[in-house]
Amino acid sequence: MTILDRVLVLLGALLFAISGFLLFFVAGGWNPALALGELISGWALTNSLIPAVIGFLVLLLGVYLFLLALRGLPEERFIEQEASLGVVRISFRALERLIYKAVRQLSGVRDLDITLKAAPEGLVVAIGLEVQPDLNIPSVVEEVQSSIAEYLLRTTGISVGRVYVEVRRIARTEQAEA
Repeated sequence: MTILDRVLVLLGALLFAISGFLLFFVAGGWNPALALGELISGWALTNSLIPAVIGFLVLLLGVYLFLLALRGLPEERFIEQEASLGVVRISFRALERLIYKAVRQLSGVRDLDITLKAAPEGLVVAIGLEVQPDLNIPSVVEEVQSSIAEYLLRTTGISVGRVYVEVRRIARTEQAEA
């Protein structure tokens, strides 16, 4: 969901909340037609553009939220491989879990983010890491890269084209946290 989607869903939710709040007062005997009629007629006398713009924006918001609901969830991405008896499809989600397992077995790696992309030269893996302090970062990165490539090839038969590693954070030591 994009930022625009989130903002518009938030505005739609706010509009529904205000509508619910007003309906609560209607149930208590308040007549919104009089209050809103006075407000709208006051706007219409001074400037008829304001109610038209608000009505148009609310209409656009409703249409956008309707289309957002129809758009559905994004499709699951897969890597397909030929096997002796047919095609094998492995989801990116499954590959991410395998990569997570391979990297978490390494000493010195605390946290990671994984992004995958299929490319002609093989699977491209981009990984963001948090590593423990006092480690040789180039050797940790090299170990992460080779571990991912070897583990995926061994468990799935998928060759890894590239592994991009970004060390995002150095973990705090327990002495510094105390």
